[in-house]
Amino acid sequence: MIIRIKNSFIDKLYKLQVFIHNTLIFSSKKLLFNKWIKNNKAKSIYLTQYASANRFVQLEAWEKEQKELVVTCYFVNKKDPQYGNILTKPNIDYIKPWYNSMINLNLSGIILHDGIDEDFIKLHETEKIKFRYFQYGNYSIFEERWFAYYFLMSNLNLKKVFFTDVNDVFITKDPFKTHSNNELLYVGRDQVNKTRHSNWLEIELNHFKIDANFKVPFYYKFQSVYNAGVVGGNVDITKALAAEIINLTLKTQTEKHKDMSLLNLSIGKRFPIRLNYSAIEKSTITNDNSEVPLNGNVYSGYPLNSLFKSFDYSSDATFIHK
Repeated sequence: MIIRIKNSFIDKLYKLQVFIHNTLIFSSKKLLFNKWIKNNKAKSIYLTQYASANRFVQLEAWEKEQKELVVTCYFVNKKDPQYGNILTKPNIDYIKPWYNSMINLNLSGIILHDGIDEDFIKLHETEKIKFRYFQYGNYSIFEERWFAYYFLMSNLNLKKVFFTDVNDVFITKDPFKTHSNNELLYVGRDQVNKTRHSNWLEIELNHFKIDANFKVPFYYKFQSVYNAGVVGGNVDITKALAAEIINLTLKTQTEKHKDMSLLNLSIGKRFPIRLNYSAIEKSTITNDNSEVPLNGNVYSGYPLNSLFKSFDYSSDATFIHK
């Protein structure tokens, strides 16, 4: 009886919180959205804070002529916080699905790296795929990549861009043709349904809350879980998002992995998306067509990306992600 009363109270509270967000907070975010895109910048210390040497990407003339790029990272000298290993030596098989699909689609791309040997680069660099050195700082590779993304967008003349993971992403079609709405952020959809359904995301977020003395908005638990392995579209929108993530990162000085939490916090805070809640909603996404991909200015899920972690290479989604 007590459990039923408690569950009923929580159910009513959650529905009230979603209502408050979708009326008052949503309207405020929608009103401020374009101004945020125009004015949001990374703090001036983003190249120096928590770094042994100033962050930079070694740019050349080729990329300054590009208007569209697919960008990824291949770091071999810094620990992967998910698996606890350092790759140490480059292997083309590690990046082959991404690399081959880029060649097959004749897409222009950059592979950001942290010291891959010149022989490997000479062997695998093409007219349209370039390797560029990134001097990163002391955050984990997942946070540091956002610093590189922002640096690129700030110093190139891009109109559109997609940033992807490297070893578990395969591209089936030109994303700049299939996902071309300049009003939208295109971002991968995780297999976990809502943020409150993910234990590991909660652990990651709790670390960030402590490190940054950060208060999480009450509506965060109702958000869909977006995945940082595919993100992009219009450069202005993507750059504003990257700046938001960087500025949250700068609230800490630890190498604890937190970029999935920061991505989702940033989208929830700044993008006018509507939230929903049901006491019987599933905790995971089970098929490509389980939900409508468009929510306000955010486009996520199929047909942008295949069902995450399904390894479905038969999918006709633009990005096959794991």
